[in-house]
Amino acid sequence: AATEALATGVVNGAVQLVPRFQPLPVPVARAANAEAISEGSGSVSDSAMAVDGQPSSTSKKGAAAVEARAAGGDGDEDDEICFSCELTASCVRTATSKPDPSREAANGNASHGNLNGTSSSSAAAVDAAAPVSCALAPAAKKSESSDDKSAASAPAPALTARQLAAKLFPPVPKSLMRTMGMALRDYDMIRDGDRILVGLSGGKDSLSLLHALHALQKKAPIRFDLAAVTMDPQFPGFDPSPLIPYLKSLGIPYFFESQPLLGLAEKANPVSICAWCSRMKRGILYSCARREKYNVLALGQHLDDLAESFLMSAFHNGRLRTMKANYTNNAGDVRIIRPFVYVRERMTREFAESAGLPIIPENCPACFEGPKERYRVKTLLAQQEHLFSGLMGNLLRTMKPLMTGNLLGAQAAAAGGDEEGADDE
Repeated sequence: AATEALATGVVNGAVQLVPRFQPLPVPVARAANAEAISEGSGSVSDSAMAVDGQPSSTSKKGAAAVEARAAGGDGDEDDEICFSCELTASCVRTATSKPDPSREAANGNASHGNLNGTSSSSAAAVDAAAPVSCALAPAAKKSESSDDKSAASAPAPALTARQLAAKLFPPVPKSLMRTMGMALRDYDMIRDGDRILVGLSGGKDSLSLLHALHALQKKAPIRFDLAAVTMDPQFPGFDPSPLIPYLKSLGIPYFFESQPLLGLAEKANPVSICAWCSRMKRGILYSCARREKYNVLALGQHLDDLAESFLMSAFHNGRLRTMKANYTNNAGDVRIIRPFVYVRERMTREFAESAGLPIIPENCPACFEGPKERYRVKTLLAQQEHLFSGLMGNLLRTMKPLMTGNLLGAQAAAAGGDEEGADDE
């Protein structure tokens, strides 16, 4: 009984026995109990827990008596420190004699015998036990090593549904959501019942757009469906296939299209491979949207992209054009929206990096074999913005009339215009 009940506390006037996870040598447990009681702590020993959340306590007189009996002395001598376990009252290495029966009768009643009439036979049995050497330190080391092994081999705790959702769908910054919302409202991009297909290249912008629209879907007063599509041009070294398991984990409908665009471009020999590739990619996205019954295609171009296209069109084509915020394709069956037309590139970069989104690096051989015109224009804009902080705001006001598609779909084609042409420049 003494070895099974190694710690004794008092809760509401009743004896409470608190079992230890790993039994200590009996005199060691008694001494540890005496130390805890004498200090008035909330636990009965270093590793024993309080019962029912209530700290165990006793009178100072009883605590002193128990400590004296456990140490084999009269309580007036200084405790001898055991250098094996670096404890004081927890080690009875110096106890060499059996307790005095008269002290047992006097002190036993103070610490154990008077707790609701409980017998002190367990205490007498502990005092009569033969003295032992300190085995606490080796036992603790052994237990610690076994605990480390069990902790290392134990599987990671399963995530709760809320933790999993927070990991898969990190919160989108309010500044990004607010800026996107202004563009959605100004250009009436999303309507009730829309089926939106996000063009997902795997870059920071398209991944940020997917997460922003998903967050909007949960809170918007209107209902719309959301899916994603990736166009794999089969360029050497470019592998967007990791997006397949990622979108599966998100639970968002996903379509993966693949075409050898580089080989087709060599056969076609276009004047501008970038414009030709852009048209081919968008045509494949249109086909996917028609096949899967999605009426809206969402693309991730941001304000920096629109400003670059505006300057490139003015510098090289002599035309005031840029990408449209909301327009219908020439066939009139798919509407194209760009919710990020007010969003700066640095906002999508910061969100993608902080959220740890699985970005697929771009490596188009035509675009990255050397400094191209879009890169030069981007550098020019960065230099000017460094000198004039309000540059992008002024450019946005300049481009707003150009961002609205006044002629949509078949009307633009009949008038000889091409609302999609600016996207290719």
